[in-house]
Amino acid sequence: MSQINSFFQNRYLHQHELGWTRLVCPILDEREEPDIEMIINQGSRYLSIDFKGEAIITLGRGIEFMKSGVDLVVNCAPFGCMPGNITAGIFQSIQKQYATPVINLFFDGEHSNCDIIDTYLSNLT
Repeated sequence: MSQINSFFQNRYLHQHELGWTRLVCPILDEREEPDIEMIINQGSRYLSIDFKGEAIITLGRGIEFMKSGVDLVVNCAPFGCMPGNITAGIFQSIQKQYATPVINLFFDGEHSNCDIIDTYLSNLT
């Protein structure tokens, strides 16, 4: 894909994202997604920028939310997902650095992990 096509696709997706963000702002306390450059910058502190996949974005996004003062980060991944396992391991040290608990949940499609999240949330107050 050419850079021009990529530019217009990103612009369209960003506008679409803003529309959805406005709809859910009352629920999410106007918490918006961090800028992708900031996300990648934070994630690249723990993984090489050459490391392909979503792990660098998962880490960077989690860190950006920690820096903004969230009470809890939930890292969700499919059972057996290698990027999910990598981020779960790295998040264990990051949560100490930012004093923000991280729940690493792996879904197998058969069970609900909502009780785990409920337990963490009820203990935050």
